[in-house]
Amino acid sequence: MAEIQKRVQYIQQLYRKLIKCYSHPGSVEEFPTDDNLDFEFDSELDKPLLSIALLLLDREVTHEIVGAPADERSTLVELTYSRRTGNDADYIFICRNTAAEEAEQCLHYAKTGSLIDPQKAATVIFETDDLYSGKCITLSGPGIKDTEVLKSTCPAWLWNLRREKNRDFPLGIDIILLDAKGRIAALPRTTKTAGEHS
Repeated sequence: MAEIQKRVQYIQQLYRKLIKCYSHPGSVEEFPTDDNLDFEFDSELDKPLLSIALLLLDREVTHEIVGAPADERSTLVELTYSRRTGNDADYIFICRNTAAEEAEQCLHYAKTGSLIDPQKAATVIFETDDLYSGKCITLSGPGIKDTEVLKSTCPAWLWNLRREKNRDFPLGIDIILLDAKGRIAALPRTTKTAGEHS
């Protein structure tokens, strides 16, 4: 019982941090710290990804995971009871070191909602190495005063594909970024991006 309560508290803290990231696109938050949190899974998947899966997934939504080892592809199903359905999933997890071609193909077909139901679009959870180094990208839109700069090791193709998917607002995809050091950022579809720079 104590372990369940600890997990619930952890997820509640993470939820508040994610909401803050959505409210202020470009801001970077640290994951809650609890080294003793036990997911009851011996998994090769990163703890931040597992934590976000616990927050977002349940039996009412679907997911896809790209770039995970073959023996890990059912982990999110076992952990959350969410169904894995392919490129038309509600949540798409792109693991770090996924081949660019595989990731691009999956995101190319990610659903963007409809004019009647724009909320039925995919949310992409993208793992990258670092949210404090790499190329800068300029952000603007709701929740941002003038402009904000996000630095990350995300590949250029991700920003290009995101702009393509989000060109017909309110259709589009949301992106949650996770890094290897346990940090998180979020880019709702309302956020506009301008090319990479040093």
